[in-house]
Amino acid sequence: MNFNYDNNELKIISNEVHIIENLLTNIFGLYAVQIGLPIDNFLQKSRIQNTYFFGENLISNPDLQTIKLDVIHSLDQFPLLSNSIDLVVLPHLLEIIPDNIKIEVIFEEIERVLISEGHIILSGFNPFSFAGCKRILQNKSIHSLWKIFDCLNSFNLQVMETKYVLQTDNLINRFNYFSCFGEIYIIHAIKRRFSGTKIPLKFPSLQHLKLGGIINKPKAI
Repeated sequence: MNFNYDNNELKIISNEVHIIENLLTNIFGLYAVQIGLPIDNFLQKSRIQNTYFFGENLISNPDLQTIKLDVIHSLDQFPLLSNSIDLVVLPHLLEIIPDNIKIEVIFEEIERVLISEGHIILSGFNPFSFAGCKRILQNKSIHSLWKIFDCLNSFNLQVMETKYVLQTDNLINRFNYFSCFGEIYIIHAIKRRFSGTKIPLKFPSLQHLKLGGIINKPKAI
C-alpha cells in the first residue's frame, strides 16, 4: 500500500465523511463494502445493514488505522463473488494501490462485483486543486479526472453526480462555478446494463435473386 499522506492531507480527508454519508441516505440493498484507506468508517450511516471492510492494513502507520478489516487482500483483486454487492465505497483507493497496478484493473473488478444498478462512491485528491498540485510536485500518487471518467464509462459505470470538498468554508466554496477546484473529488456512479433489442432481418429468397436486382415470382397459369 502506498501510504503517502501528511497531516494536512489527513485533515482534508476527514472533511469528506459527512458528504459521503449524505450520498448514502438513498442507497439501499443487502451488502455494502468499503475498500480503500482504512482511517475512517464511511459506512457508519449507511442504510445497508451488512457492511464489510476490505483492504490492506497500514503497517507503516498502524496508529492511524481506526478500522478493523474483515478481509485482508491484495488491492487489485477483490475476494467477492460476481454480481453480489449493492454498494462499494472506495475512499482514496486509486492513490494507495501499488504503482505496478493499472487503475483499469480496479474498475474492472468494481464492475464485476457490483450487481446491476449497484452503486459506487469513489474519492480522491483533485489534481486541479491546491492540494492536488502539491501532491504532483511532491511526486505523490494522483490520477487525472479525465482518466477516471473514461474508465467509468468504459466499464458501464454511469456517473450520477460529482462533488468536491474544500478544506475550509472559504470564498471559493460559495460559488458553484469554482467548486471544481475543491481539494477532494467524490464521484457517485451506478452500474448500468445496456442490452439492445434484436430486430430480425427478412431477406428475399436466394432463388429469386439475379445479377442486377430482384425479379418477381412467375405467376401460375
